Amino acid sequence: MLTVLSGVAAPATFAASIGVNFQGRDGAGAPVAPIDPAEVAGVVPQANWNNIADSLYTPAEQGTAPSLANDAGGYTAVTLTFDANDSWNSDGTAVSPDERLMLGIIKRQGLNTASTFTFSNLGAGPYDVFVYTSMNGDNVLLDTTLGSTTYYTFEEHQFGLAFIQALNTNPSGTRDVGNYVKFSNVIPTNGGFVVTATWRGGGDGNGIAGFQIVGASFPTNTRPVVITQPPPSRRVLVNQTVTFSVVTDVPARFQWFKGTAPLAGETNSTYTTPPVTAADNGTAYHVVASNNVNSVQSSDAVITIGQLVTVPGAKEQLWYGAVRADVEAGTQDSIPPDRLLALSKFEVPDEQGDNFAERVSALFRPPVTGDYVFFVASDDDSDLFISTDATPANKQLIAQEVNWCGDRNWTGNDGGTGNHELEQKRSDKWVPDPLNPPATPPFANGIRLTNGFSYYIEGVHHEGGGGDNFAATFKLLTDPAPASGDATKITGFLLAPYAQGLDGAYITVTNPPQSTTGIQNQTVTFTIGATSGYIGDTSSASPGLAYQWQSAPSGSSTFTNIPNASGSSFTTSLLKLSDSGAQFRVAMLAGDTNITSSAATLTVNPDTTPPRPVTVISVNAAGTVVTLAFAELMDKPSAETGANYVFTPGNVAGASASLAADGVTVTITPASALTPNVTNVLTITGVKDLAGNPVSANTTISFKYVPVTYEADILFDAPLGYYRFEDATNSPIAKNTGSTGGDGAYFTGDETAPMASDGTPSSAKGDAGPRPPTFAGFEANNHSATFDGVGEWVDTKNQYLQNRGAFTLEYWVNPTGGRTNVPSLWVNRVGIVGQNDAIEYGFIDPLTIQIWTPNGGSLNTAYNFGDDEWHHVATIASGANLKTYYDGALVGTGGNATGNYGAAGFNVHIGGGGVFDGAGNWFTGHLDEVAIFDKAIPAARIAEHYNAGKNGGVITTSGAVTPALNITLTIARSGNNVVVSWTPSGGTLQATSSLSGTPINWSDTATPNGGTITIGTGNSFYRVTQ
Repeated sequence: MLTVLSGVAAPATFAASIGVNFQGRDGAGAPVAPIDPAEVAGVVPQANWNNIADSLYTPAEQGTAPSLANDAGGYTAVTLTFDANDSWNSDGTAVSPDERLMLGIIKRQGLNTASTFTFSNLGAGPYDVFVYTSMNGDNVLLDTTLGSTTYYTFEEHQFGLAFIQALNTNPSGTRDVGNYVKFSNVIPTNGGFVVTATWRGGGDGNGIAGFQIVGASFPTNTRPVVITQPPPSRRVLVNQTVTFSVVTDVPARFQWFKGTAPLAGETNSTYTTPPVTAADNGTAYHVVASNNVNSVQSSDAVITIGQLVTVPGAKEQLWYGAVRADVEAGTQDSIPPDRLLALSKFEVPDEQGDNFAERVSALFRPPVTGDYVFFVASDDDSDLFISTDATPANKQLIAQEVNWCGDRNWTGNDGGTGNHELEQKRSDKWVPDPLNPPATPPFANGIRLTNGFSYYIEGVHHEGGGGDNFAATFKLLTDPAPASGDATKITGFLLAPYAQGLDGAYITVTNPPQSTTGIQNQTVTFTIGATSGYIGDTSSASPGLAYQWQSAPSGSSTFTNIPNASGSSFTTSLLKLSDSGAQFRVAMLAGDTNITSSAATLTVNPDTTPPRPVTVISVNAAGTVVTLAFAELMDKPSAETGANYVFTPGNVAGASASLAADGVTVTITPASALTPNVTNVLTITGVKDLAGNPVSANTTISFKYVPVTYEADILFDAPLGYYRFEDATNSPIAKNTGSTGGDGAYFTGDETAPMASDGTPSSAKGDAGPRPPTFAGFEANNHSATFDGVGEWVDTKNQYLQNRGAFTLEYWVNPTGGRTNVPSLWVNRVGIVGQNDAIEYGFIDPLTIQIWTPNGGSLNTAYNFGDDEWHHVATIASGANLKTYYDGALVGTGGNATGNYGAAGFNVHIGGGGVFDGAGNWFTGHLDEVAIFDKAIPAARIAEHYNAGKNGGVITTSGAVTPALNITLTIARSGNNVVVSWTPSGGTLQATSSLSGTPINWSDTATPNGGTITIGTGNSFYRVTQ
């Protein structure tokens, strides 16, 4: 967090000044190296810079640095409160103190929004204030304001060893390029002043590297120093070094001690020991922190000498500067690896640096005898091998990451899909030579492995730059493929003792599994809370914790492993009455230790609650197909008896019905068409749930369906921007019927600067869009926008995708120009709709649609449709992941969780003009019905939108259910958990953090009836909807 003054240099002869250095983040996510106390930096040369590790504050990039030190090392009362939302580093190196000052930056994303920096407790002044600016990109427009003065500048992106003052204060003048501005003779107001830094365009935010305040004097600090994080004790191996660190609430001087003896010259906030020996076992270190008010001594940090032992896990050997071929050829084996780690799973840590190759190896113990499929996911390329036995000599190549993908993107690829990337990364589709494939992939029928035997498995991974993830996982041949983001299954209990790891591991159970009561034909979830570490080590070091859930019948003491139950929670299958009394516990493994939790007992009560309908999901435009959802799993024969459903008006009976695989969704075909635009009532009789309970007498659900145009169906979901391209031929205006912003415009050729909207004006062509009879939901004269692939595009003149926590993009697309027949005629990075540097979306190559975000990851989906065909495409970004749909059906899931997908100094463009890049990215073909939402609309609405275009639009509103239902919600506390249950069964638990506001924002939870919720901070309110 606050990086305190880690030692104080001798008083300097420079003008009195305070220097602040924002450390930002380096490529590994850690703060950039600080400026040491004795080092001199800045336009006004000074020592004793206040280094602020802004990325470590909570929330990040927001906080207060108190009691700043002056250039002489004196403690002042001056504080700095900063408010930004990002950090990074500018281009360049970090050798000299000036370079380190200019490298780390604190940032603000969000066009026309400002970072603020408030200095308080200053003297009367006057002061000169230097603001150091730098950014990781060219053409970043920055407005820097203090009082009534604003500098309008371009930020420098790489410090060239010279400070350049920017001087322009004329808003209409020419912005000059510089790396600092100076405010002279500043008189504080009420002891302080505020500097604002506003991002006006270019790059992905503004960047502030630091400050200097120069004046005659500063008020003296009156705050005592307090140690907030003492140095932790460590367990280490002989010949390792140990780095101790201390954190204080205000800047301080430090003196480290070994035992009672001071260590000469060790006056920083960190201290690194020489390589330890066996004689150092039990040696205690402490530190004394002092300022002008007081001195305080830390608790002792004790060294414990451990030993290497063989532990279950994977071995990681990493060599910087190597490539994958070197490792696979064995030429690196004679060179000691730069990193040698024991891993608790077949997955490496992220952010290990750039330009390296590594081998990850282990002995895999298959949980059952069967035919296995393996998957690899890495950034960059990797090869995956498995042996026919426990020896490396018999290993075989079974899968490859040809390009790169994000963390745990098991079935997707983020570097394109033009070179068989998707097939090669899974063993059942992998072939030795994709350009000359055999008739059948060699492992198409799975890789036969036998329970009770160990098999050598190896991954060789190369990292160039950027992300550096690597992992592998598996499934049985008949199981579904792992979803993007799923944790690897190759973990502790499936790994034989193989790697050399530190001894002395321990496991502490903080919340054991709790006995619970479930309802017949429902599920319950058991959870455990546990931590692991090393004996004698109070740091965060941990050997990693593996779980294996086990069960035993009622009254038995014989527990057996539950397949695929290897997380901190376990959800049962549908409960039977015979499951009552079953016991569940968890075996846990960490390093060289293992324990088993206490057992929880399951009680299963019979389901005596009649089933109830929940909602009418949809009605087709003709009124001849109705989709209905029940609150619980249904009996198939009775649910599929059409005569059990009768609709009024008209007393229309169901002719047939079908129950979906989910067990709750029923599709009913009435004997004749229903009546639109009025309230329909569905009466249900004779339908039973899985327990045999029939619906209550007079069970009904009302609904209304209204056939509408495609346009009305889209507008029902309230898009921000909606471009139908029904503009008159030769019109320069792209009409927007969404809720936000004005109209867009047609252009040819790139704009001269981001958001300039000054390409050569163009106009609509009035070409045909999707039309009947193929697309019955559109008008006979429906139009689309045409793009020539050379320079035509549409500027929405809006930043719809700026700082979104969720969004949805959808459109109809018809590529032309030989994309499939002659892919070479199409280039890569062809834009469809997006905001460069924020949300980039289009054909990353001729056969792949990619959505890319700076904070939420990316998703590639193969687009195998032919040219000159209309298809509906949509992507939902929920904040949890990215999902892409073709023609209403899910085709890919990827990305990662984020609260803000990103921002940039560009408008949303359609068809080119810069979508993946600042310019170009020209699309060839037709686009229609582009809709942009500031929320994740439900997947069912995406399907409805496609259906509306294909068959005609319908808006369905589900109404009341009778008889009314009285729900009793029960919450019972157990330790740090609560068990939530309700009667009658069925329905969904919803939660909200506040009961204020209109409407109250309730959201569905994943907690089942009888499930467990961990108690957190703040308020949570719950209800059940049925």
